Amino acid sequence: MGYFNSAHLINIIILPGVFSPKLPDICNIAAPFVCQDITSREGGVEILLASNYIDSGTVNSISVNGIICPTLMGDTLSKGISKVTCLDTSIREGEDVSVDFELTYQPSYRNLPHTIKGQGFTSVEITGEYTRALDSSLVIAYDFEDGGKDLSFKENDANLLDGVDCTVKGKTGKGCTFDGIDDKILVPESVSNQLNGKETLLMWVKPRGDYIFYQDNEWARRFWYNSDNFHLLITDTLYLVYDIPNTENPPDQWHHIGYTISEDRKTFAYYVNGKRLGPITIPNIIYGTSGPWNFGASIDSNEVEQFYEGEIDSIALYNRELSPEEILHIYDISK
Repeated sequence: MGYFNSAHLINIIILPGVFSPKLPDICNIAAPFVCQDITSREGGVEILLASNYIDSGTVNSISVNGIICPTLMGDTLSKGISKVTCLDTSIREGEDVSVDFELTYQPSYRNLPHTIKGQGFTSVEITGEYTRALDSSLVIAYDFEDGGKDLSFKENDANLLDGVDCTVKGKTGKGCTFDGIDDKILVPESVSNQLNGKETLLMWVKPRGDYIFYQDNEWARRFWYNSDNFHLLITDTLYLVYDIPNTENPPDQWHHIGYTISEDRKTFAYYVNGKRLGPITIPNIIYGTSGPWNFGASIDSNEVEQFYEGEIDSIALYNRELSPEEILHIYDISK
């Protein structure tokens, strides 16, 4: 089977009087490969290729809407089914996507390698769930549809402790509820080693009180809520604490909160419902992160001080500073 002729596809799907039709998922490539599936999520594309007649192969390139893929994963092919993933593109939910790819393979039945091309068409899934984005800068991504499973490529699964229930209704799909007595979520210490000075933390919360998040290294990062106020506390290397309160956030309603830290580790900003407070630049370096990341509890010297009452959903931590425009977009698609 030859690879797909895009001109024929356009003649088929664009009908008179139909405005901006959504493309069907179509993927085609020459034998001995079969393109079993092509899907697109915000930020990237995944392709499943199958062949029983190769010894090895390599994906040479993928272009998404005419732009070379910035980050390619799974580019080594083997006999059977291989998943190839293109990450870090600018495609967004609901967008139509055209994909061109080229690969070189070693046939099982010949000595010389062959190079062939394939083509696909799909539309980016509309999920409202930014934790499922194909973004290589994600360090943790929890949508809580499968407990504490990490959807990033870093495999930092969360530990759900002391009865925290992550099967309740969240902002999107399932979320976690905290009883304010002993529930908490513990994220592996290895997360800190995967940051590079820059970071962004985002989550949806439906608070009724007290500590939402605590990073256990000299009080390095803290989020808490009381009296319609969200507070972000950041600690620098001289143990000076910077508090940014944000008012008029009613309890028991969903709010999107987060922060960013710049590469110089002296500048940070705070986000509530897509709006930025700051940025604030301080004279000293912001404390680095080490030790556990706690959601739902404040911990000091390994003793739990305060617990969170309310719900949390869609936790995402990135090892880069997201722009205000990116965070506003994330808020808009998930609100």
